Amino acid sequence: MGARTDHLDPTLNPPEERPYGSKALVNACMEHRYLKGFSKRTKLRRSMYESVAAKWQQLGFKGTPPRLWALED
Repeated sequence: MGARTDHLDPTLNPPEERPYGSKALVNACMEHRYLKGFSKRTKLRRSMYESVAAKWQQLGFKGTPPRLWALED
């Protein structure tokens, strides 16, 4: 909170009235060298992915479901 921001920040409306905002950085990346031993609770079960992908349009999403490569069997 209270981080100085820039007029290019699209979250500020109007920008001249709010020169400060909140910022957060979340590192949700899996390091390549640890892929095989990465915590399973962070991986999506293949059965859940397939269930959501089958209902993709019905759930209101446009286009095709994203292709995922790190799925738990």
